[in-house]
Amino acid sequence: MGDKLKKSGKRSVLFVILLVILLVSMAGFVNADIFINEFLANGSIEPDSEWVELFNDANSVVNLTGFNISESGSANFTLNTIIPAKGFIVLVKNFSLFNSTFPDVNENGIKIVEYGPNVTSFNLSNTPGSIELYNSSGDLVDSVSYSSTIENVSTGRFPDGSGTITDFTTLTPGNKNDKDAPVFNKWINPSANNSIIRKLFNVTVNITDSVYSVNTALINFNNSNFSMTNAGDLWYYLWNTTKNPGGLYNITIFFDDTLGFSNTDTLFNIAVNNTNGAPNITSTPITTATERVKYIYDVEATYPDLDVLTFSIITFPNGMSIISTSGLISWIPSSNQLGLNNVIVNVSDSNLTTLQSFNITVGTSPRLIISDLDVKVDGKTDKNVDNNTRIGKDAEPGSIVVFKLEIENLFTDDEDLEIEDIDVEIIIVDIDDGDDLEEDADEFDIKQGKNEDLKIRFNIPLEVDEGIFDVLIKVEGEDENGTTHEIRWELELEVEKDTHEIRIIRASLTPSTISCQRRISLNTEIINIGSDDEDDVTLEITSPELGISYVINGIELDEGTDDNRYTRLITESISPDVLPGTYPIEVSVFYDGTLSETRTVNLEVKECELTKAVKKEVKEEKPAVEVIRPLAVIEKKPAPEPFSSTDEYKTLLAILVILFLGTAVFVA
Repeated sequence: MGDKLKKSGKRSVLFVILLVILLVSMAGFVNADIFINEFLANGSIEPDSEWVELFNDANSVVNLTGFNISESGSANFTLNTIIPAKGFIVLVKNFSLFNSTFPDVNENGIKIVEYGPNVTSFNLSNTPGSIELYNSSGDLVDSVSYSSTIENVSTGRFPDGSGTITDFTTLTPGNKNDKDAPVFNKWINPSANNSIIRKLFNVTVNITDSVYSVNTALINFNNSNFSMTNAGDLWYYLWNTTKNPGGLYNITIFFDDTLGFSNTDTLFNIAVNNTNGAPNITSTPITTATERVKYIYDVEATYPDLDVLTFSIITFPNGMSIISTSGLISWIPSSNQLGLNNVIVNVSDSNLTTLQSFNITVGTSPRLIISDLDVKVDGKTDKNVDNNTRIGKDAEPGSIVVFKLEIENLFTDDEDLEIEDIDVEIIIVDIDDGDDLEEDADEFDIKQGKNEDLKIRFNIPLEVDEGIFDVLIKVEGEDENGTTHEIRWELELEVEKDTHEIRIIRASLTPSTISCQRRISLNTEIINIGSDDEDDVTLEITSPELGISYVINGIELDEGTDDNRYTRLITESISPDVLPGTYPIEVSVFYDGTLSETRTVNLEVKECELTKAVKKEVKEEKPAVEVIRPLAVIEKKPAPEPFSSTDEYKTLLAILVILFLGTAVFVA
């Protein structure tokens, strides 16, 4: 029992010691959140105008009892107060003067500590000086040094509790420090210069302030100011433009925060148009088409009233359609639509309409056509791609792009003409560091009325710029009459890059198999194919089983095609203790600590034949041992006594008899 009490007592003492250590550590941590946040060393009335603001950046109240504050060349004084979480206290030389200058501090309940009557010699120097704050244990908590002062300009941290010391022309004792005007983020409505507005128009902008709230916002046009209202960060003004003459206006927004920091922003050439004008069709129609080839015309229109436009076709050939919201017309003419085809387009803003009438002349198609085209980018297919369009799937560095074409001979059986020696070539222009990528298919023939399917594959270079690249498809053949048939399609392929992407383009092991000679070389190369420059790339080469561990930090790789690669050759001697087998060596590359790619190469270790042969030879070729035996002298010995006559035999017989009798008794 006594031992248990002793053990319990020891545990209690240990617990108390650990608790004290924890509390002391926490106290030091909390003290680290107390800052000399702002001070005025050079006021209009010296030294009575001086004050020092302390800020508690912790989430809990801190007891400042026993804390000391000192200034170079002056006496220090001791605090006896607390400071609230995320709160302030202000140490002032003269309370009456301070309160008359900054009445909001006391009114807002901020603790003000007057030190002047008790510590008359504590003065802040106008010339270079420093202020230091110590906790009750005498440890330095915070200090601020300054080289010069300006009258009625305070010095402090911005933001509060940060390491940045700056001067403030707007003094904020007992409140957050600030020196920046609110930020004008965006014109929402209207959104850009040269916009058109009409009728009742709600001008909307987004303004924010990181420290204080946006106080006021005024809109100015026609040399007049009007107050704006807000909902959060959005500020509004409902402008009845019917009360203003039509024409161009510049709209300026004036705004400030509660400290008075202000800024402006302006939109230019905003057109007020309250005349209900009809839409204006600005595009020129395409008036030629080809049989069995897709026709496209995108109708474009402007509208001064900012109304939503609706597009339709009143007169049109069979099979033609239009998208009502965008005005895109599409049509595949048939063989019975050769010649003139009349089209009338209607654009309406729900009140007024505008018509555009034109004729489309459909000609006979070439007898050699691309009847279908699918483009697959990294396994994702854009089907039924049309001429003069952009491929619907974006590529990236290293992408595999496959063009699947269907080429058709449109000669009829009656015409009975085969098109021969057809050559298909695809060119991606300027994509390979300013050079073209070109691929073509083997030549082939197509009989009348038949078609041929083929695929052409491209590997997009790793070193490629982001952007849109032209793709040219050329098809050419000759019929049996000697007439040449040509097709030329133009497409666009967009290449996009990830922000961060580092690739391993080589991890070459030499030799890949070892036995007696155990020295290897591993040549690695990495490349930045992302859209950002990288200044913290890490290359790791590891194999715990083989004792390989290399880490290369701080590699810099630029974006683009220059200074974007890094190579490293390592050599290593593999221990003869490594047993035969296959061992992986892992090559990994990281950016900013994030894994980008890993590649594994295998090293095969075989038993050294030379060592094996030596072992075998040692085993098989043991030296002959000559045995020299002395001449034997034969002595005549008496015949051995039979076992049945020995004492051992008699003892064994007695034991067996006892065991037999005991077994019989037990069974009975």
